[in-house]
Amino acid sequence: MHVHVMNGPEGGKHRQLIHYLLPGVEALFFNTTSQLSPRYHRSVNPDPLTMERQLLSTLVFSVALTASAHLEPGTAAPLSQHMLEVNKEWLHHDPVLINQERMVRFNDDAERIALHLQLVQRSLAMDKNEALVPEQLGQRKALLDELSAYAQRGVFPQNEVLPFRNPIFIDPYGTACAVGQLMVASGSADLAHRIDAEMETAYIRDMHRSDVLQWATDHGFTEDELAWIQPGYASDVAWTAFPGAPTGVVNTVLVMENGDMIVAGTFTSASGLPITNVARYDGVIFHAIGNGVVGSVTCGAVHEGSIYLGGQFNFGDDVAVWDGAVWTTDRAIWGMGTRLHALHVHEGELFAGGWGSADFGVSRGAVSRLDDGGWQDLAAWFNSDVYALGSYNGALVAGGSFTMHVATYNGDTWALLGEDLDTTVYALETFNGELYAGGLLYAGEEQHFGLARLSNDSWTTVPGLHDQLTPWPSGVTEIRALTEYDGQLVFGGSFNLNSDAVIGRCIGRLGANDEIEPLGYFNNTVRTFAVDGVNLLAGGDFSQVDFATARTVVTTDMTTVGISDDDRDLAEVRPNPAADHVYIDTPENVRPSSISVVDGQGRIVLEAAVHAGDRHVLEISGLACGSYSVVLLAADGARQYVRFFKE
Repeated sequence: MHVHVMNGPEGGKHRQLIHYLLPGVEALFFNTTSQLSPRYHRSVNPDPLTMERQLLSTLVFSVALTASAHLEPGTAAPLSQHMLEVNKEWLHHDPVLINQERMVRFNDDAERIALHLQLVQRSLAMDKNEALVPEQLGQRKALLDELSAYAQRGVFPQNEVLPFRNPIFIDPYGTACAVGQLMVASGSADLAHRIDAEMETAYIRDMHRSDVLQWATDHGFTEDELAWIQPGYASDVAWTAFPGAPTGVVNTVLVMENGDMIVAGTFTSASGLPITNVARYDGVIFHAIGNGVVGSVTCGAVHEGSIYLGGQFNFGDDVAVWDGAVWTTDRAIWGMGTRLHALHVHEGELFAGGWGSADFGVSRGAVSRLDDGGWQDLAAWFNSDVYALGSYNGALVAGGSFTMHVATYNGDTWALLGEDLDTTVYALETFNGELYAGGLLYAGEEQHFGLARLSNDSWTTVPGLHDQLTPWPSGVTEIRALTEYDGQLVFGGSFNLNSDAVIGRCIGRLGANDEIEPLGYFNNTVRTFAVDGVNLLAGGDFSQVDFATARTVVTTDMTTVGISDDDRDLAEVRPNPAADHVYIDTPENVRPSSISVVDGQGRIVLEAAVHAGDRHVLEISGLACGSYSVVLLAADGARQYVRFFKE
């Protein structure tokens, strides 16, 4: 490992530090094994301190607004950048590390945190601390030994409280942070639990507590040293931005059969290129699709290999079609000044929903079906817009601002579906056999259904929704998009979300027992979702996600979040990182019927033959450098995902 050694008065000290650190650093980079504590979904169980924690978390947000972009553990970057990702206090401590130039990467965040703690521990152990009395020195040495053992165990708190990296004093499973563990080991567990109850997410420097300072003095530490020890812990959900994403609004995200992503909305450029309202992402950059479309795009669908976009276009048309060579426009809804809000494939047929005008200028909502290249009106005169289309119990369903709000089509006529919805429906999704509707949540201070499900021909608002989703600071508060992902219902829109001490904006998910959980902190509306089999894609008019720059479209892989390692047999991939080949070892009860490799955008880039036995070899020399997921598909349809980094 190459380390830049400083000259000048501090040079001798730092050369000594380097000599002390280097023998173990290489092993720490590549041989540290870590076991993360199981990730479970946190139950919504408020306690009397919830409001204090929410207030503290809000204060943390004001600091986090200056946060830099998230650095993934597997990214090749200088050691200094990785350590600063874990704890910004490195800026105020060891200049040798800040000048470290070697590119390194880690298997996971626990491995990176472990190295941070080991480096800090070794540096602190070298200080002579001549001002300390023998009792303080003894306490300090014992706790530094405990810090080293804690780092080697590699079991750290899970951040289920904030959607960005932040200290967590003690997590819901009883795992203490490094400073909390030192307090527990010293016999001051009561102090650690008081801090967790009152200031769970606070930085040491922001605590301003006399009991913490007294504990530090008694045990031979300074506040600066505790702040240097205290790492931040990454959120369970890490959103990844797309380089060159459009600046503007993305209203629809589509995934093609070849894995390419299509984004459309209202924008004029992407990847530095002039691109009008629709773009294709190939895993590297965004490309124009023909000359684009002139107008505004509000929805989209892929049908029989063609791309269909709905909205308002030139000459009063409301649908644009890309057949692989050229764009053509048409009118799906009869009338003047028509507009489409929804496109949906139901039982192999394409349907469009929106608004138009009838004879004598009377406005109406309508639904049409693509039939042999032309659009057939389904003989319904909704009295206002149709915003959403979906499928439920084998029938087509429509939602919108019309009087019924949700209607079902039996192939001949439309009928009211359920009662009790009080206002506009913007999204429909069938989840666990039940139909869900998303729509207006607040109009001023007045509450509306927001998110409801159909049960016994009646709509019921999800319990606790208005306790946890609060009004958007500007404009309307609403749920605009719904999708099923990884066995949960994901919802997006414009709202604040406060679930116990867990805070987010514009995106959340509904889990077991109607548990509501934030999935991130977006600075503006989430308008659309897509799922490519591995990754969840979200589009909208946001420009920041979790306080880092990420505009209009982002992705995340949550397929393993919330699953305990104790509850499943896991396949393993070795070596990781790898250059030429990887070995996939599977347990005896896991025998895949197919193996494929998927890149970060969900594209299948490699398919491997399946052999008898528990070891499979993948040749990866032809893959570009980056992160990949191996998808193991069993005969019963069950999937497992293991990740590796191609260097």
